[in-house]
Amino acid sequence: MQSRPPETTFLELTRRYDALLLDAYGVLVHATGTYPGAEAGIEHLNERSVPYCVVTNDASRTSGSATRMYREVGLAINPERVLTAIELLVPYFERHGWKGSSCAVLGPGDAHDCVRKAGGNIVDPREETFEVLVLADDAGYSFRETINAVLTRLIRAFERRDRVELLLPNSDLFYQRDLDAWGFASGSVAKLLESILADRFPDRRPRFEVLGKPQPLMFEEARRRVD
Repeated sequence: MQSRPPETTFLELTRRYDALLLDAYGVLVHATGTYPGAEAGIEHLNERSVPYCVVTNDASRTSGSATRMYREVGLAINPERVLTAIELLVPYFERHGWKGSSCAVLGPGDAHDCVRKAGGNIVDPREETFEVLVLADDAGYSFRETINAVLTRLIRAFERRDRVELLLPNSDLFYQRDLDAWGFASGSVAKLLESILADRFPDRRPRFEVLGKPQPLMFEEARRRVD
């Protein structure tokens, strides 16, 4: 049985470490507001110029959009203090040579913008084949129709043994909608597709590449942002 870490205070953490990386959902915010103490904590960091970065697996927003949402609920956080999982597509495409590839994107407008910024060419999975599937969010598209089309394209591609890159910026299975309600997230959609593909192709078992937490790429970029 694992022992729980000793309790401490937010003030003690700011004294103990040179910089802080903060999660968003479940720590600072939920889908409808903030947690007790979040506003005072951010105000404390800003007033004392403590280096910090909000590191969130949210793949539905860029840092600019996330900042606007945080400010609406009372958190004075600047865009340079935020790193969202969808923004990891830019360094990932650069490292792995996916610029210029055809990409199907499941997610809202910010996800599409990040794929374009990374160098991907967005295609409609209901009409065209694709080389990269970016599963950014469970919203922003006609869910059942689009998932069925994507599944069909994936099965056809793997039957032909085409190479298809499956990217999952946010592997979270669920998120907290408010203090007493939860909702499923993109990680659950990825599990659904992986389960079907594993049943169809048991010798290969296609898997999504996770970009966000807890993978190193997220923390490498966050460390760069806090210098």
